[in-house]
Amino acid sequence: MNQNDRLRKAAEWADFLELPADLELGEGSQPRVAIAQLLRDFATDPGVSHEPPQITGYRSFAAEEVALINEIKAHAEATRELVERVKNFCVPLEEGSSAVLLSPDPRWLAEARTDLQKGFMCLVRSIAKPETF
Repeated sequence: MNQNDRLRKAAEWADFLELPADLELGEGSQPRVAIAQLLRDFATDPGVSHEPPQITGYRSFAAEEVALINEIKAHAEATRELVERVKNFCVPLEEGSSAVLLSPDPRWLAEARTDLQKGFMCLVRSIAKPETF
């Protein structure tokens, strides 16, 4: 990774962490200061690198695989929001009546939630191809 790539990556992390651009890198125990120091070191010292921790049974992923997994996770989050909307959906039993409401069957809603979660997990695992159970 060249110097420009390192500076770009550090800037991306700083933006993601919402670190102020004028953050001082002085002494102190504030987490933001420590993070900013690490980002500065990463950006300026080619000897400093960060490798993600190895997870047992998983390999390193290509950028395209990461993008696809993140897309799956975004769809999963949208589906979670839909499940919540269904969960909170109620209609009056009779028009104009507010005493008795019809709402989704909690058992089937729980089944749907679980099966959808498993489906998204299976999609992710189909890309990640873990070697462990």
